[in-house]
Amino acid sequence: MSISSEFKEFAVKGNVMAARAREALRVDATAWVQGCPVPLLFLGGKEDHLLRSAIPIEIRALRADAEIRMLDAPHLVLQTRPRESMQIVEEFLQRAAAGRPQAQASRSPRTPSTNSSTL
Repeated sequence: MSISSEFKEFAVKGNVMAARAREALRVDATAWVQGCPVPLLFLGGKEDHLLRSAIPIEIRALRADAEIRMLDAPHLVLQTRPRESMQIVEEFLQRAAAGRPQAQASRSPRTPSTNSSTL
Protein backbone atom coordinates (compact mmCIF):
# COMPACT_ATOMS: atom_id res chain seq x y z
CA MET A 1 0.00 0.00 0.00
CA SER A 2 1.49 3.34 -0.97
CA ILE A 3 0.81 6.65 0.67
CA SER A 4 -0.71 9.25 -1.62
CA SER A 5 1.49 12.27 -2.20
CA GLU A 6 -1.00 14.51 -0.43
CA PHE A 7 -0.46 12.62 2.88
CA LYS A 8 3.26 11.80 2.56
CA GLU A 9 4.29 14.68 4.80
CA PHE A 10 2.20 13.15 7.62
CA ALA A 11 3.65 9.66 7.27
CA VAL A 12 5.42 8.30 10.35
CA LYS A 13 9.00 7.22 9.73
CA GLY A 14 9.87 3.56 10.27
CA ASN A 15 12.25 4.21 13.17
CA VAL A 16 9.57 6.28 14.95
CA MET A 17 6.97 3.55 14.41
CA ALA A 18 9.42 0.93 15.74
CA ALA A 19 10.09 3.02 18.86
CA ARG A 20 6.35 3.42 19.45
CA ALA A 21 5.84 -0.33 19.07
CA ARG A 22 8.59 -1.08 21.61
CA GLU A 23 7.01 1.33 24.09
CA ALA A 24 3.54 -0.16 23.56
CA LEU A 25 4.88 -3.64 24.27
CA ARG A 26 6.32 -2.46 27.61
CA VAL A 27 3.05 -1.16 29.01
CA ASP A 28 1.54 -3.12 31.89
CA ALA A 29 -1.86 -1.72 32.86
CA THR A 30 -2.85 -4.68 35.05
CA ALA A 31 -3.18 -2.68 38.27
CA TRP A 32 -5.08 0.10 36.52
CA VAL A 33 -7.54 -2.33 34.89
CA GLN A 34 -8.16 -4.14 38.17
CA GLY A 35 -8.64 -0.94 40.14
CA CYS A 36 -10.62 1.06 37.61
CA PRO A 37 -13.84 2.09 39.42
CA VAL A 38 -15.92 2.73 36.28
CA PRO A 39 -17.26 0.52 33.47
CA LEU A 40 -14.54 -0.54 31.04
CA LEU A 41 -14.72 -0.80 27.24
CA PHE A 42 -11.92 -2.31 25.16
CA LEU A 43 -12.35 -1.57 21.46
CA GLY A 44 -9.82 -3.39 19.32
CA GLY A 45 -9.09 -4.59 15.83
CA LYS A 46 -9.25 -8.25 14.92
CA GLU A 47 -6.38 -7.65 12.49
CA ASP A 48 -4.17 -5.75 14.96
CA HIS A 49 -0.57 -6.91 14.48
CA LEU A 50 0.90 -4.50 17.02
CA LEU A 51 -0.83 -5.53 20.25
CA ARG A 52 -0.90 -9.06 21.63
CA SER A 53 -3.99 -10.95 20.48
CA ALA A 54 -4.48 -12.21 24.05
CA ILE A 55 -5.17 -8.72 25.45
CA PRO A 56 -8.99 -9.04 25.31
CA ILE A 57 -8.77 -12.37 27.14
CA GLU A 58 -6.39 -10.88 29.71
CA ILE A 59 -8.74 -7.94 30.30
CA ARG A 60 -11.69 -10.31 30.71
CA ALA A 61 -9.68 -12.31 33.29
CA LEU A 62 -8.97 -9.11 35.23
CA ARG A 63 -12.45 -7.59 34.87
CA ALA A 64 -15.30 -10.00 34.14
CA ASP A 65 -17.59 -6.99 33.69
CA ALA A 66 -15.46 -5.38 30.97
CA GLU A 67 -17.08 -4.98 27.58
CA ILE A 68 -14.76 -6.21 24.84
CA ARG A 69 -15.60 -5.22 21.27
CA MET A 70 -13.51 -6.35 18.31
CA LEU A 71 -13.95 -4.89 14.83
CA ASP A 72 -12.72 -6.23 11.52
CA ALA A 73 -9.92 -3.68 11.44
CA PRO A 74 -6.17 -3.23 11.99
CA HIS A 75 -4.54 -1.53 14.99
CA LEU A 76 -5.92 1.94 14.20
CA VAL A 77 -9.58 1.04 14.78
CA LEU A 78 -10.81 4.59 15.35
CA GLN A 79 -9.20 5.79 12.14
CA THR A 80 -10.22 2.87 9.92
CA ARG A 81 -13.73 2.27 11.30
CA PRO A 82 -14.74 5.69 12.72
CA ARG A 83 -18.52 5.45 12.37
CA GLU A 84 -18.81 1.97 13.84
CA SER A 85 -16.33 2.85 16.60
CA MET A 86 -18.30 5.97 17.52
CA GLN A 87 -21.55 4.02 17.62
CA ILE A 88 -20.01 1.43 19.96
CA VAL A 89 -18.57 4.11 22.25
CA GLU A 90 -21.82 6.10 22.31
CA GLU A 91 -23.90 3.02 23.16
CA PHE A 92 -21.40 1.99 25.85
CA LEU A 93 -21.48 5.46 27.44
CA GLN A 94 -25.28 5.55 27.38
CA ARG A 95 -25.49 2.16 29.12
CA ALA A 96 -22.82 3.15 31.64
CA ALA A 97 -24.55 6.47 32.43
CA ALA A 98 -27.86 4.67 32.92
CA GLY A 99 -26.24 2.00 35.10
CA ARG A 100 -27.28 -0.75 32.69
CA PRO A 101 -25.16 -3.86 32.22
CA GLN A 102 -22.97 -4.39 29.19
CA ALA A 103 -24.30 -5.42 25.79
CA GLN A 104 -25.24 -9.07 25.45
CA ALA A 105 -21.92 -10.81 25.14
CA SER A 106 -20.57 -14.11 24.08
CA ARG A 107 -17.90 -15.48 26.40
CA SER A 108 -16.06 -17.03 23.45
CA PRO A 109 -12.88 -15.14 22.50
CA ARG A 110 -13.38 -16.26 18.90
CA THR A 111 -16.91 -15.04 18.20
CA PRO A 112 -17.40 -15.19 14.41
CA SER A 113 -18.67 -12.03 12.76
CA THR A 114 -18.18 -10.17 9.56
CA ASN A 115 -18.16 -6.74 11.19
CA SER A 116 -17.72 -6.85 14.92
CA SER A 117 -17.98 -9.12 17.90
CA THR A 118 -18.65 -8.65 21.56
CA LEU A 119 -16.70 -10.87 23.89
